[in-house]
Amino acid sequence: MPSLLAGGSLCLLLTLNEFGIILVMGAKDVITLPMLIYSQAIQQFDYPGASVVALCNIALSLALYFVYRGLLARMSA
Repeated sequence: MPSLLAGGSLCLLLTLNEFGIILVMGAKDVITLPMLIYSQAIQQFDYPGASVVALCNIALSLALYFVYRGLLARMSA
């Protein structure tokens, strides 16, 4: 079970910040955090709003990274 959690959190961490594929292949109704940041900063010129979403994205990425590292350390010990 810890290996599934570690692998799942690593996959989520890697795909969380994917922007290019979503921009090219994504549907117009799909809104992800990178697309929301892009929309607010570039299209709406809402830099404070884009900064808040970017900080939430960074915090979520760091939290998942530390969960992954903790699970990896627990599995190797």
